[in-house]
Amino acid sequence: LQPALVVTGTVVDKATRTPIAKAQVTTGWTVSDGTENPTPKWNTLEVFRINSSGGEFYQSFEEPATREALNPFHVLKFEAEGYQPFVTRPIKAGEGVVTLNIELTQGEP
Repeated sequence: LQPALVVTGTVVDKATRTPIAKAQVTTGWTVSDGTENPTPKWNTLEVFRINSSGGEFYQSFEEPATREALNPFHVLKFEAEGYQPFVTRPIKAGEGVVTLNIELTQGEP
């Protein structure tokens, strides 16, 4: 068995670099459409949604976000009130511990 994927890091305002007090993080996976830009699909189960607090987040994935795709990649969508959403790069389940420093841009989605 490979170790769980752990994704941790910070969520800050891109302009001011101040931590964003509260953000929702939704987990998804990628679906290849034959182009270089796979399409993200979002899991609606509560276990795959986390909330960042004080500008920090931590999530350990014991299982993939879907059973629909072979060797799916995880993607994370960060959303906070007053900011545009941010979607991460695809993350392989076998990457171990991944640290992300997310910068959200102010504005409406």
